[in-house]
Amino acid sequence: MKWWLVVALCLIGCKKPASEPLRIADASDLTEAFGAIAPAFEAKDSVRVAVSFGSSGLLSKQLAEGAPFDLFASANLQFVQDAVKAGACDAATVKTYARGRLAMLGAASSLQDLGDARIKRIALANPEHAPYGRAAQQALQAAGVWDAVQPKLVLTENVRQAVQLAETGNAEVARTSSAAMLA
Repeated sequence: MKWWLVVALCLIGCKKPASEPLRIADASDLTEAFGAIAPAFEAKDSVRVAVSFGSSGLLSKQLAEGAPFDLFASANLQFVQDAVKAGACDAATVKTYARGRLAMLGAASSLQDLGDARIKRIALANPEHAPYGRAAQQALQAAGVWDAVQPKLVLTENVRQAVQLAETGNAEVARTSSAAMLA
């Protein structure tokens, strides 16, 4: 739970006129954390909070294209750097708020288990724009199981959707972040 306290500290320093919401672009693995923090922040500081959850890559692209966010909580430093390079974020405000970890949810206890014929569907955030999807792909490649699991992959837009597929039984396993699994 310490990681969400760090995120809370990032929000405490933000002040906006009460008439304008604090607009946050938030990596979907932090859905539960920001879902708890935003109402507490609103109650304490009388500032409305509008959170948009998504994959870090897509949120970074939205920022670069002019989306009016006040805070970007990304799951990957490269996407923050891309937003800074595009002029959408101030480099002086970039801070690391947590260190993420890969996690697995469902019917497998190891990466090698993912090749088992009983596992038909593996939910994975799209590696093209989701940092945890990319990290999961790299881990599966390093474990030598990537080729075996590729036909089983169900790519989602973000880690939160991958968790939902596993929770609803639409995938036997979700490869995700530890933060997204705290739901």
